[in-house]
Amino acid sequence: MSAGSSRALGAIMALLLVFAIGSIVALAVLVATLAEDEEQTSATSCAVTAVTTDDDQERAPNIPNGWAPLVEEAAKTAGLPVSVVAAQLKQESNWDAGAGSSAGAQGIAQFMPATWATYGNGGEVTDPDDAIPAYGRYMAALKKDVEPLADGDADQLVRLTLAAYNAGPGPCSSTRVCRPMRKPRTTSAPSLTSARASSPPTARSPPGRRNGTVT
Repeated sequence: MSAGSSRALGAIMALLLVFAIGSIVALAVLVATLAEDEEQTSATSCAVTAVTTDDDQERAPNIPNGWAPLVEEAAKTAGLPVSVVAAQLKQESNWDAGAGSSAGAQGIAQFMPATWATYGNGGEVTDPDDAIPAYGRYMAALKKDVEPLADGDADQLVRLTLAAYNAGPGPCSSTRVCRPMRKPRTTSAPSLTSARASSPPTARSPPGRRNGTVT
C-alpha cells in the first residue's frame, strides 16, 4: 500500500472515530436530559398531589373553635360521614355550646336530660368536649337500632339514623316509617338536608318526645 493510501485510510479511520465518539457523547447527553426531565416530572407530580390534599382539607366541613377532631372522632364512633355530623350539630345549635330550648334541651347537640343521663358519661352537657363524644355514642346506638330496617342500603341507614335521632328510636325500631324530620334551621348542609327530606313520611311521636330535640 502506498504512503498516500495509508494516509487516506488513516484519515478516514480518524473521522470514523471522531464520529463514534461524538455519537456516544450525544447519546450520553440525551440520556442525562431524559433523566432530568423525569425527575422534574416526578417532582411536579408530588407537588400536584400535595396541592390536591390541601384542597381536600379546605373542602372539609367548616367546624369552628377547634372542634374538628371531636367531630371527626364522633363521626367515626357513629359510623357516619363527618359532613353529616357537622351539618347536624350546626343545625341543632348553630355550634352554640350553651344553647338551650324551652323544652329543656341543652348544649351543642341539644340533649334532653334523660338522654344525657344515659350517654353523657357524667360529663357536662354544655361542654363540647363531653357533648360531642356523647353525640357520637348516641348516634352509634341509634344506628344499631335501625340497621335491620335499612336492608343493607348505606344511604337508607344514614337517613333512618337521622330520623331516629329526631323522632326517637321507638317509632323507627317498631315500624318502617318515622315522623318527618323538622324543617332545617339552615340550608348550609345539603347532605343532611337532603337526607332528612327523603325520610319516610309519617309516624307517631314516642312517649316523652320533645318537639325538635333529642329525648
